[in-house]
Parts: sequence; C-alpha cells; structure tokens
Amino acid sequence: MRLHIDKSLCIGCGLCEETLPGVAVTGRLTARVINPEIPAYLVEAARGLIEYCPVEAVSIEEVT
Repeated sequence: MRLHIDKSLCIGCGLCEETLPGVAVTGRLTARVINPEIPAYLVEAARGLIEYCPVEAVSIEEVT
C-alpha cells in the first residue's frame, strides 16, 4: 500500500504524522509523504486515517 496526500487540500493538522510515524511528516503548511510504502503494521491505521482526515486529503493505493 502507498500513501498519497493531496497538498492542495491538506491543512497541516498533523494527524498523518501522528497516525503514520515514519511515513508522513507535517511541515509548516501541509503534510508530506516521506516513505510512501505503508508498513503492514500500519495498514489499518492508514485506512482509519482516510476516514478521519478533516479535509479528505489522504488516500491509499493498493500495490500488487
């Protein structure tokens, strides 16, 4: 699975960094992906993040 953050929607609330440490980091204005591959132990957290992102800026892509 790969994480994507739409920077045009992101408000930099920090939820991505808190939920997926080592995958996303929050900068001054927006979050950014630092490691797009979501580790297996964080997959459920990533799915939850999609629901809880206040501006729906987060998506994940299934990689086969």
